[in-house]
Amino acid sequence: MVTLPREIKGVLRLFEEVFSERVWDWVQVLVVGAILTPGRRTVAAILQVMGQSEERQFQNYHRVLNRASWSSREVGRRLDGRPPQQADLAERLIAELGFVHLVNGMKEAGYA
Repeated sequence: MVTLPREIKGVLRLFEEVFSERVWDWVQVLVVGAILTPGRRTVAAILQVMGQSEERQFQNYHRVLNRASWSSREVGRRLDGRPPQQADLAERLIAELGFVHLVNGMKEAGYA
C-alpha cells in the first residue's frame, strides 16, 4: 500500500467520510493517480503511475469503483459545496505543493 504525503492526505480529507474505512486507502491512491496519469485514466494506468503495477491485490482497486458502497452524488456535493475561493482538487494539490515538487516527491518516494 502506498503512503501518501501528509499534504495530499490533508486535501483528500474532504472526501474521507464518503467512503468506508476499508476502502479509503485505495481511494486515495486512485484519486492521486488519476491526477498524475496522462492519457486514459484506467485503473491499470493509475496503478502504474503510482508504482503499484505489481500489486498482488490489484483487484481491490477495481472493487472500489464497482462494488464498494459510496455515493458519487455525495462526492459531487462535496466538490460543489467547497468554498468559492478554494480551487479544485488537482489545482489545490499543485498550488500547495507545486507540480514539479509533487511529481518529484512522488518519484523520490517511489510512488511513480
